[in-house]
Amino acid sequence: MLTRCRFRLVSFRRARALYFTLLVLGIFCAPAKLVFGADAPRHIPLSLGTDDVLPTGNEWIALPEIRPADGAIASFNVLSMRDRGLLEVRGESESPALQPYFTVNGKPLQFRNPAWELIEYWIPVAHLAVDGLDASITYCAPPGSRGAFIHMTVTNRRAEAVPIALGMKASWGALNRVTYLPVALRGERSVAPAPWVDSAEVFPFVTNDTQFAWSLIHEGSVAHTSVPPQSLSPALDAQRDVTLVPGRAKRLRQILC
Repeated sequence: MLTRCRFRLVSFRRARALYFTLLVLGIFCAPAKLVFGADAPRHIPLSLGTDDVLPTGNEWIALPEIRPADGAIASFNVLSMRDRGLLEVRGESESPALQPYFTVNGKPLQFRNPAWELIEYWIPVAHLAVDGLDASITYCAPPGSRGAFIHMTVTNRRAEAVPIALGMKASWGALNRVTYLPVALRGERSVAPAPWVDSAEVFPFVTNDTQFAWSLIHEGSVAHTSVPPQSLSPALDAQRDVTLVPGRAKRLRQILC
């Protein structure tokens, strides 16, 4: 009986992993949409107030404060067995921890008050059409993964080519331990190129040793970092520049882990 139960558990885990793989493929891969068209992911439109926030996450990481006004991630949490609770990363002062952005001709695209929907009730997606451009941001933390990704897309509906940029700003102003209430942890926060993969930065938290670290992988982007005294806290600006011809789309996926 024990062997049979283990077999059923493994089968369930594999089935769940396959389901979420097909779900992600169905969202972002056009051929997969045709193959699995009969079981296309459900899209649920949302009506949000000015004080609302959007949460998503999995058993390892949470994005509990996605701002509907501009898609910024005010904070994120990770599960810590050593700390018997959550570790919360917050931005400097009132800045968000992560701020996706778009620029057009070197000027910010006003990604304000987008339309929101949920894919399968748990994947938030922001859509905005402005000045002949369609922009969207998708937030997903696949179950079982110790990370999340932010998928950015912009499509050129204009009659002429346009230089655009897709980017992400990161700010690390505080690290809190959360059980019932956030408690600030004291230590040195920094940022440096990740030694294990290209196009990524790591944000360590050091006391007498490295106690915690998080990373942002931004393949295809050029990153600029700053640390005190150049900035109030460790910060990152990763940006990808492209010239987008009419009718074409550019995508950028950044991984938080």
